[in-house]
Amino acid sequence: MVRMLIGCAALLSCASQDGAKREDDPWGEAPAQEPEKPSDAEAAGPRGASLSGLQEQVQRETEALREAERACLAEVPDVLSAEQLAELSRLRIARFEAQTGPQVEDGAALKALNEVLGRVAPGKGLRARLTRSDLRRSGFVHDGTVLVTAGVLGACADEAQLAGVLALAAERVARRADVEPYVRTLRAECHTRHAAARLAPSMAAVGPLPGMTLNISGMAEAIGSFAEVEAEDVAVLQALAAAGYEPAAWEALVLTLGDTNLDGVSRAGAAQQQATRLSERRAALKLKAGKRPPLAGALRR
Repeated sequence: MVRMLIGCAALLSCASQDGAKREDDPWGEAPAQEPEKPSDAEAAGPRGASLSGLQEQVQRETEALREAERACLAEVPDVLSAEQLAELSRLRIARFEAQTGPQVEDGAALKALNEVLGRVAPGKGLRARLTRSDLRRSGFVHDGTVLVTAGVLGACADEAQLAGVLALAAERVARRADVEPYVRTLRAECHTRHAAARLAPSMAAVGPLPGMTLNISGMAEAIGSFAEVEAEDVAVLQALAAAGYEPAAWEALVLTLGDTNLDGVSRAGAAQQQATRLSERRAALKLKAGKRPPLAGALRR
């Protein structure tokens, strides 16, 4: 009996140490409580909160850059101003000279060159310029400037072939074939500058890369469309025939130049394809045969 009382006393002592009885818990045990759910920021921890803030910041900066890009594009007009056209002329001549060297100040050669240009493009007010380079290149500017290299003169077997080169440049001047690519270039620069900034905000202050205008404009111009190339072929053939030159001379020069054209663009098989096309166009147009006089002595030096 005494042992039983001692055991009960021990049990009561343990119960008092574990905690007093609750009226709703006859066994004296506190029910397990569910832990409170942490907030999203607490659950993600400090890193999650910082990532969320960074995403919002990037979104704000991206939208600001897109707005800046839209403003940039709005400043590119469909019709260039006189100042922009003058800048385009400067850039095109600078690019040609950078590739082929400075212009040649040879009065006799320039006189003979401009006489041929006047025959295939009479009354157009065009003026030819010459650079002393072995590269076979020709260029043009919408303001009426035609550029050729000494390398082109060396490739021409006669005056009729040179007339074809000048007729091609005159056709491009007439349709201002350098202006539209330049406008596309200005728009591309807006996209390029702001797209780079979106990828790396620290580049937002970086302008277009040096020479981008020249390079993109040159590529856009050189690619052209197949319809434009065919139209140029017809224009050259007709100009040669109208000036009394042999139209087939242009076809012969194309084969001489090979697969690298006067713009400096190379494509395998291009020369033979163009020569075949020219032969077909000549037959379809029924152009009269003409003369193939030799080059003037001043152009053969």
